[in-house]
Amino acid sequence: MNITARILVAFSLCVLPLATFAVPQSPAPVAVPTATPATSHLASYPDSESGLTKLMKELLQTTKSNDFATVHALLENMLPVDREAWFRTVFGEDGAEMLKEQQRSPQVIERDLAKFFHKMIRENFMNVMVFKHEAACDVNSGENIYPVLFMRQAQVPLYDVRFNHGTRFYRLWALAYFDGGFRFVGNLQVPQSFRAARAPAGTLTGEPGKRIAVSGPTMATTLTKQVRPAYPEDAKLQRLQGTVRLRALIDTEGMIQQLRVVSGVCSLAQASIEAV
Repeated sequence: MNITARILVAFSLCVLPLATFAVPQSPAPVAVPTATPATSHLASYPDSESGLTKLMKELLQTTKSNDFATVHALLENMLPVDREAWFRTVFGEDGAEMLKEQQRSPQVIERDLAKFFHKMIRENFMNVMVFKHEAACDVNSGENIYPVLFMRQAQVPLYDVRFNHGTRFYRLWALAYFDGGFRFVGNLQVPQSFRAARAPAGTLTGEPGKRIAVSGPTMATTLTKQVRPAYPEDAKLQRLQGTVRLRALIDTEGMIQQLRVVSGVCSLAQASIEAV
């Protein structure tokens, strides 16, 4: 029997918080399509923030001018050819779990992306900002993108695009550059379930052990030892505070078998992982 537990670690500072703004976000379509791209539309978009910015601006311009043929060609070129291979390369054994949440057809994904760009035009979110996330602890990643970066087995850069209007923005996440161009790989999120554990070599395989989901408050009632995470110095300097959510797979001996960051700023999350 295994126990899946949710762990919350809170950090707080005794300082006045910095000014913040409410920023509504619209999630990107949650699917990874398969299609055969026409490489002629990809050659002029290099693997860089400026290259993806150029592609996004061209999609906005052609959408605004009702150039449906070009919009279709550009969006079709953004559909991955072999999504299973990419997920396996980037996320290892966890790639299959992430791929389960990406089940829509290429036609549906292209339609949803087209609707997204029409929405940007209609609501005048025309200012494009592109962020290339390479390091796991990326200052621009935020508490929702960092957990995905943390799960990578191969340090393949992931891009997110923000369409701004004043202090508000919509986000298109996530894109990656492979097979000669930018590909939309879906609204990547940490999987809700853990992969099945492999049986030790030389043992008989049978029915997998039963797993029980247990909340953080419930686990706290059985706590025998508490290790408080050290507050990172860089987080203090930046006045970072917040809650880190971890999800752990714990065996019957109380040992952590798998651990994931569900949400949290990278510097705080790393301190939490070390404490757990």
